[in-house]
Amino acid sequence: MRLFSVLLVLPALALADTGEFDQGLKAYQTRSFEAAKSHFEAYLKTEPSRNLSRTLFYLGQLEADGQKSQNYYQALAAKFPKDTLAARANLALGQMAYSKADYVEARARFSKVAAQLPTLPIAGEAQYWLGICWLIDGKPEESRRTFFGLIKASPNSRRTEWAKLGIGDSYFRQGTFDRALTEYQACETQYSTGETLPIVLFQVAQCFEKLGGKEEAQAYYQRVIEAAPNGYEAIEAKQRLATLGKRNGESPKPVTNTPVPNPIMVTRPETSQVRRDTVIATIRTPRDTAASIHPGLFLQVAAFTDLESGAPLKKRLAQNGYQVNSSSKVVSGRKYYTVMVGPFPSEGAARDAEQRLKQEEHISPIWIRN
Repeated sequence: MRLFSVLLVLPALALADTGEFDQGLKAYQTRSFEAAKSHFEAYLKTEPSRNLSRTLFYLGQLEADGQKSQNYYQALAAKFPKDTLAARANLALGQMAYSKADYVEARARFSKVAAQLPTLPIAGEAQYWLGICWLIDGKPEESRRTFFGLIKASPNSRRTEWAKLGIGDSYFRQGTFDRALTEYQACETQYSTGETLPIVLFQVAQCFEKLGGKEEAQAYYQRVIEAAPNGYEAIEAKQRLATLGKRNGESPKPVTNTPVPNPIMVTRPETSQVRRDTVIATIRTPRDTAASIHPGLFLQVAAFTDLESGAPLKKRLAQNGYQVNSSSKVVSGRKYYTVMVGPFPSEGAARDAEQRLKQEEHISPIWIRN
């Protein structure tokens, strides 16, 4: 009789043990992210034996504090190294290490992901980031080999298009502008409607400018503006057109100006889509003053080589209701001025802003955690 009573109690304890987790999961699925975080934190305090890996993963996603988020992911990767969620945790840890310019740690994390799940899409994502790490770390040949490896192993990966762009960037970083031009134009032909097109067009223009093809450069800068009139590359393209005109004693050619649409409310995307990494990676570094001024989570939307160039974008974002911050950073002896949106109190709030920026501004920001 006593044994029977114990057996009756055990299921009840199990239900009580998973109650907070179930509520957290429900809140997460309905996008009540603050409530989800509270439930998962409460569940973790019960020292659970079930759903621990999932709890750590969700908390890593929901925590806006960079160090706390990193701690959750590290615990998951250490306790459950063979869990598929550990691969996703390692991917996130690699991206965090990359944002701090710890490229050795970042490469180690990305390599683990690619080795653990070589046949899954996440492997292509990890290989892409691995290539970016080599590129930003001044190793263009290693970067190129990694991108070629990605294309061969995962030809249908969403990152294949970006890897081909990265190959062009590797030649550009080496100063081999004629070869870079060939690679970029191949991307233009193959991905004429792809998401990388504005970047590709801008890079083609850059190559022509480096090679002395002023008229070709002007034509491609104009195409950048027409392809994504509200995007980061369009702002830079307008600056380059103005500079090319002044340099030759000409009046700058008229450029297209498309009105910015009014802000709209959108829902949070299911996953974080980190885009525009190949170009912006060359200016991404932890020496960002915004992080020390305002702790939390930011979205970096652009970077410029002079302070005045970012003024129109900052003004437009502020008018559209974004909280805008500026920062500066030095990369390879050159100073850049970045435009940041944030800080955000949670990852959910940052994702909502990320989606708005994509739809309203045609900008895919980079996440910066402090």
